[in-house]
Amino acid sequence: MSTITAIKSSWLTVNSSCQLRCAWCYAKDRDYDPKGDVTCETAIRLIDIMSDLGVETCKILGGEPSIYPHIVPILNRLKQRSIRSVIITNGIRYSDREVMRRHFEAGLDSLIISLKAGSQATYKELTGAPVLDRVHQAVKNLQEFRGGVTITITQEMQDEIIPAISDVVSVGAKFINLHFCSPTVMSGAPENHSMIAPDKAAIAMMIAVEHLEKLGVSYNV
Repeated sequence: MSTITAIKSSWLTVNSSCQLRCAWCYAKDRDYDPKGDVTCETAIRLIDIMSDLGVETCKILGGEPSIYPHIVPILNRLKQRSIRSVIITNGIRYSDREVMRRHFEAGLDSLIISLKAGSQATYKELTGAPVLDRVHQAVKNLQEFRGGVTITITQEMQDEIIPAISDVVSVGAKFINLHFCSPTVMSGAPENHSMIAPDKAAIAMMIAVEHLEKLGVSYNV
């Protein structure tokens, strides 16, 4: 007799809209069109289905979920259903502490800020916008709440990983997640933009972990 394993974690992609234009982002296939946003009614129905399936954690993605117009009622619903909510964000909107406060008060449990690069110049090259200062402000704001920073080790990031880590720790990052680039599907075909060779990836990861150990910061890989 087969056993059905309970689903403990689920992703909810709410929109394609974003302030950035990251070179590797799957959302560009949809031209970041807000017309493709999930309706509030559909999102709430999906949350109810998650609850019925026993989901314990919901990771909210985009696009950029912080600019999704229905994010507050979505967070409210997850709270009502006793599902832990995690927003994965580029951090730009959360440079405004009041926005961060409102979302946590609405029921947000954890905020994960995705760091795209370690310098303003590389940020502009990869995302189209030199917004590193705003991302750092969001990390600073997060000290009063719950969450951390996630860093994807890419071709561009491997040379900036030490200053990138040092800078976010200096502004208050309490937890850092490190991971590697993975292929995405663009226009129906696999795309491996910014992925690095396994040997170089391993070296970059070891360098990053050694630095985190020296700084005494909690991390996950």
